[in-house]
Amino acid sequence: MVKNPDPISLLGLFYKGAFKYDERTNRRDFWITIFLNFVIALFFHGIWYLIIYVWDAEKSNAMTSYHLYFFFTLVMILVSFVWGVWTLFSNISIDIRRLHDINRSGAWLLLVFVPFIGPIILLIMYMQPSKNYL
Repeated sequence: MVKNPDPISLLGLFYKGAFKYDERTNRRDFWITIFLNFVIALFFHGIWYLIIYVWDAEKSNAMTSYHLYFFFTLVMILVSFVWGVWTLFSNISIDIRRLHDINRSGAWLLLVFVPFIGPIILLIMYMQPSKNYL
């Protein structure tokens, strides 16, 4: 494993490690990856905005415009679905690896289902420094 990889490498490791639950992820790598995923999500939402609202606001009766609108919408639905599912698995994996880094079981991730207090407890755990381990 590379010590202090650059942010783009972290993003690659994030998506490649979607099913790696037995490793550890330090605090720096975890938060950089979460931030980059947030930026990617904003990008997708921006594209959606352009396709749905801007294009739809300039409605045209031409069939070509409608077909392009339909095509781009379909492509964005498919891309968003595939990206969303892969990101979901990758997020679960990086959360479990982060919990392992602070010497907690991955089962602590189930706290996300406890309303209000569970996500706050997880956030506090994610902010803890790495624990020394053998």
